Amino acid sequence: MSWINAQKGEASVTNPLEGEVPESFTITNAGPSVAIKNLDSRSNLGNVFLASGAASLDPALTGELARLHSVTEKLHTHFVAERRAAGDTHTYAIDIEYKLMTSPAGPKLFVKQSRLLLLE
Repeated sequence: MSWINAQKGEASVTNPLEGEVPESFTITNAGPSVAIKNLDSRSNLGNVFLASGAASLDPALTGELARLHSVTEKLHTHFVAERRAAGDTHTYAIDIEYKLMTSPAGPKLFVKQSRLLLLE
């Protein structure tokens, strides 16, 4: 499961201006695609991954969202394995900052940074 917080344009998700609300939802993988498990909020600045007027994903972006989910799992596995190799037995989640850019060839996902979050 991945928890997604997204905002259209250059608006900040982590430090939003007063009144700005990001898209916030959790997804689960269902084979090669993803599905919404829980919708927490819709962006008041415009849709990123959500379809207009429905609690569903924009079909044009489900591939990129599935890729984001896959990258999240791979990064989590990689960084936790490094911690385990060093003898760490704590439980971790992962926080990823990403950018979804549009281009003539279609949307492209870029991971800007990631870090483990200690859950204990």
